[in-house]
Amino acid sequence: AEIEEQGAGLTIKKVTSLFQTNANASTFHWPYDVSPDGNKFVVLGLGAQGTSEPLTLVTNWPALLKKQ
Repeated sequence: AEIEEQGAGLTIKKVTSLFQTNANASTFHWPYDVSPDGNKFVVLGLGAQGTSEPLTLVTNWPALLKKQ
């Protein structure tokens, strides 16, 4: 956004989108971060809908290690 200083305040002028993303905004965290130099973004996005891989939950895995 273009920002202009006016006395003790600021005025926001023209706003331009930098890029499009499928980030999932939450009230508990920001879905992005900016590099210290301000030149790069890391965005936590949503995966493509309907293409999720199966999830395998292994319980009591220390006992499985002892069997080997």
